[in-house]
Amino acid sequence: MLSWIPKHWGEKYEMPEVGVANAFVEPGSVQCSTNAHYFLVFLSTLPNRTRSLNSDKLLTGLSPAGAFEIFPQNSDLFSSWAVTKETMLIGFLPQRLTSLAQLEHEGNALELHQPDIGVVDRKALLLCQQIKHEMLSESFGRGESLEALVTLLGIHVLRTYTDLGCKPVKVRGGGLSTRSWSRVHEYIHENLSDKLTLEKLAETAFLSPSHFLRAFKETTGQTPHQYVLKARLEVARGLMHKTELPLEDIARISGFASSSHMSISIKKMWGMTPTKLRLLMKNQL
Repeated sequence: MLSWIPKHWGEKYEMPEVGVANAFVEPGSVQCSTNAHYFLVFLSTLPNRTRSLNSDKLLTGLSPAGAFEIFPQNSDLFSSWAVTKETMLIGFLPQRLTSLAQLEHEGNALELHQPDIGVVDRKALLLCQQIKHEMLSESFGRGESLEALVTLLGIHVLRTYTDLGCKPVKVRGGGLSTRSWSRVHEYIHENLSDKLTLEKLAETAFLSPSHFLRAFKETTGQTPHQYVLKARLEVARGLMHKTELPLEDIARISGFASSSHMSISIKKMWGMTPTKLRLLMKNQL
């Protein structure tokens, strides 16, 4: 999805049907036909930015940090800038955005409404700053955290820049029901070795992603990402205590991306390396 973006522009990260690019680019221009729905957020202020979208008419203006723009799929885009800029570009394939609309709003008719050039979206800026932090992080769970943040950005776009935002959203208070929590808890612990996305967990609870996020935190006091990380750490500790499996196998079974990611997480949690933790537990027998 992001193959048209030069590698030297910055960090890129691709997930199923979604791509994210944090670009830090010197003065220049770009002309392309978009292959997905793209949402652009400026992380730095850009004076005298010029843009045209599906038109020969050029628009020029100030794009402050937080300025938000939409480039729907199959759009002809031209953009030029005279100073170095930093942006976050998030691309959704149409089917991913439609699926999210069905989960969140029970609708699938999407017409994206373009904000005026230079209009600041503070919530999108905050989410993109968090996305940037995760992209630059080497800590465990980066992929799942990015997936959740991108999902939240997609929900924000649907609420703010489509007609779905005009429909009332049912806001239900309270945490997860006993039955929903049982399903989610069982699903998490049966699938720790797999990638656990916010959308899949919400689907398991039969809730929209945004409501699930609120209800899960009220039920557990943690975000889904924090809860899953703790569950994986407990499984890893149990395997180190009760088996002689190599750390690489324990990391894989517990759902860590690698043994190094598991080691970093264990050290943050218990203040020691996996080898020292395993030795301490064996000595306590």
